[in-house]
Amino acid sequence: RRVSLPRVARWMGRARELAFAPVAAGLVEALAAGRHGLVTNGTQLVLTGECTALDRIESRLWLARFDDPGGEIGFEFHRVAPDGRVTPVAVGRQRFTWVRILDHGVVAAEPMPLSLRRFFDELRGSSAPTGELALAPAQVDLGGVVAHDVAREVAR
Repeated sequence: RRVSLPRVARWMGRARELAFAPVAAGLVEALAAGRHGLVTNGTQLVLTGECTALDRIESRLWLARFDDPGGEIGFEFHRVAPDGRVTPVAVGRQRFTWVRILDHGVVAAEPMPLSLRRFFDELRGSSAPTGELALAPAQVDLGGVVAHDVAREVAR
């Protein structure tokens, strides 16, 4: 079967979690305390090719923008054929903001902890892949996509 849009959205979540590995311990501790959060403000995802369940997929991530307390991560997913040829499968963007949790469902943006800010500052020097696929400024809103919550898993 062909890989669907919701599956690729899950890949975005997993790839993002892996990218946070260098600061994961402190980040999970801060999030688990329940006073702060890292909110996803919006996600754009466009399928650009097809792949199947047993294909080898390469993910590429980069920091597209960072202005504390928020930023944007860029994603690309490519199918790697047995002969080494690489074909685009999907491209996406995800905007995020660091927030203080004021009440149930009520948050306020606030500067990130120093360790997280330093992490993003180090990434700021990286750039998007040279062949980055452009996303249209407006996409069809298909509603929310439920993503795996790494903080909840680590807290167990």
